[in-house]
Amino acid sequence: MTIATFAIGGMHCAACAIRNERTLLKTPGVEKASVNLGTRRARVEFDDTVVAEAALHEAVIDNGYEVLDEQSVDLQQLARDEVRTGRWRALAAIVLAAPVVVLAMSDVALPWSYLGRNASTWIEAILSTIVILGLGRDFPSGNADADPQPRSQHGHPDLARDPGSAPIQPVGNVDGWISISTSRPVL
Repeated sequence: MTIATFAIGGMHCAACAIRNERTLLKTPGVEKASVNLGTRRARVEFDDTVVAEAALHEAVIDNGYEVLDEQSVDLQQLARDEVRTGRWRALAAIVLAAPVVVLAMSDVALPWSYLGRNASTWIEAILSTIVILGLGRDFPSGNADADPQPRSQHGHPDLARDPGSAPIQPVGNVDGWISISTSRPVL
């Protein structure tokens, strides 16, 4: 077994680290993988006869992140820059969302309309779009398929696969109410 340690850029949250870890674990020849968000590093144990370290790097890149050259990049400065950018984006989102809240909650109707809608609705839509698609564009980057396992409306994977597989069985009658039991926990 060979152990590789490398820096990953572009991770913003724990879900990013988990997503990279899962991707590395799915790579053939990888025995163990651990991705640490705080240090922005991956540690991978792999069989070098099955997979090369370059393939591990490629898996992370295909996942939408960067593999950083540790000699040329100051990871602490990179983390400070990401925090600074995050703060700026959060402040800008708050500033742009404030008028949306005021217009929507106070039910303000401006004296003009466009395409049959009041201008306040258009202003709300435009500002919200800027916040979601502009300032928030990096947050969902690729994470929609991070957990491809089908789930029920309550997040339970087994009930999503076969919702009829939990038979309802009558247990008793208490004051006119019928108690029921299932073979699986009710979520």
